[in-house]
Amino acid sequence: MSRRYLWHVLFVLSCSTLFAQEIYVLEGSIAEKYPVKMLLCRNGDKLSGSYYYLKSGTLISLEGFMRSDTQADFFEFQDPAKPSGQFYGSLTQKGFDGKWLNLDSRKELSAFLKTSKETGDEFWRPTVDFQFEAQPDPLSDFSIPRFHYEGNFAVQKKLEELFSFKDLTGETWDEVKEKFAREDFPMGIVHMSGKVTCNKDYILSVIMSLGGMGAHGSYWDTRINVNLHAARKLIIGDLLNMNEVGPLAEFCRRTMEERLMEKTQDIENDGLDIHDLVNGDLFKIEDLSNFSVMEDEGIAFCASWEFPHFAKAYEPDRVILISFSELAPYIRIGGPLEAFY
Repeated sequence: MSRRYLWHVLFVLSCSTLFAQEIYVLEGSIAEKYPVKMLLCRNGDKLSGSYYYLKSGTLISLEGFMRSDTQADFFEFQDPAKPSGQFYGSLTQKGFDGKWLNLDSRKELSAFLKTSKETGDEFWRPTVDFQFEAQPDPLSDFSIPRFHYEGNFAVQKKLEELFSFKDLTGETWDEVKEKFAREDFPMGIVHMSGKVTCNKDYILSVIMSLGGMGAHGSYWDTRINVNLHAARKLIIGDLLNMNEVGPLAEFCRRTMEERLMEKTQDIENDGLDIHDLVNGDLFKIEDLSNFSVMEDEGIAFCASWEFPHFAKAYEPDRVILISFSELAPYIRIGGPLEAFY
């Protein structure tokens, strides 16, 4: 089953990554006769983005680096496997002044673009397709996320890396196939499925549900959040001011305590000790790191503890959804949520 999310996202002056980025929205021409618009994100020495000719409107992916504080060298990709052109020259807050080189004909043309007063929101309108692809028997319990990202080839490549089978399971595809072929009751990873959401802040959030078989069967979730502007994994510190989240963690702890109290009577009636089932704090600040951005609803945090297998039926819901309006006091200034909440 495939699903499609299309976002018309307002331009955000600060792309969210672990490092501050500079954003350049540029307009000008190549050879003084081919009008173009361009958007570049600078993250340290790395450059990424896209541009288009006004006549065609087709986005062309860009990727490269800064040779110095002002000298840029970046390539265009109309085919993800092969660069077709190269820009090089001076890149400053005033604009880009340099050359464009056709890598096939080696023809060189002037390229001059100045900083635009427009928002550049047309660059943040990609279509992201994804589907969970069920594997053939004997691996039908494995569904692998496949992404197709039309906005930027570099992002497409990074998504494939972040959601590779080995990164998700800890085992290679060949190892799992061999295990199923060799054993009647394979041990280790035996199941994988997932759910994908995305919100207007350009955050892709994937919850992968995995199952394992050992002495007892077990299931767990892996939560991965990606900033599609820069194809980087997000940590909770990118979204929230971690110096201020003490009250938020305490609210989550109280919520878990209330849920557990609702289960206590049934647990004790069946001769189990509640203290033996709960090991450690019900919710710690560190548990905020286990999160998913739930489209436009808020952020879901998951407590790290869980009941042993024999008491799973009594385990309260460990996921707590906090709305964006409730998160407003904790949202990090300059982060991807600031402009919207």
